[in-house]
Amino acid sequence: MAGETFLEMMVAIVLLGTVVVGVLGGFMTVTTTSIFNRQVTQSSLLAQSYAEQLKQPTGADAYVACAHISDYPGYAGPIPAGWTVEIEKIEYLQGITDDINHNMGPFCPPPIGTSPPRDNGLQRIFIRAYNQAYNDRPNKADVVERVVIMKRDQRCSATSPGPGSC
Repeated sequence: MAGETFLEMMVAIVLLGTVVVGVLGGFMTVTTTSIFNRQVTQSSLLAQSYAEQLKQPTGADAYVACAHISDYPGYAGPIPAGWTVEIEKIEYLQGITDDINHNMGPFCPPPIGTSPPRDNGLQRIFIRAYNQAYNDRPNKADVVERVVIMKRDQRCSATSPGPGSC
């Protein structure tokens, strides 16, 4: 009788241990997923907010012809500690192939003769937001939100951006 009680106790302990490990594993998964989702949401919010700021046609965020990344102001909103919100790159309208397709390139179109580089009035701006401290942790997915906007020079014709329209 004493051996059966001991055996029953051992089986009960093993079963309870298995259940506890499973429940703790579930809690760990929920916590990790929650932290990841918070990072994704924060990066999306920051990138979208900066995109909205850069879309402004006037003031400090107005269109800058042949702009370099440093020509546009940084994100004006509050940035939580550890986060980076930046312009990753800018592409410039090179020409128009048809009504739908616009050739974009990494440099302002070359000058004609001795004139300065010409800006055709349309830029594609790539924005990214990320938390480097979170991304440096081992065994996790990086969280980087990228947003792409098109910025048009308000002085250019809205119906025909391109060479000679500005």
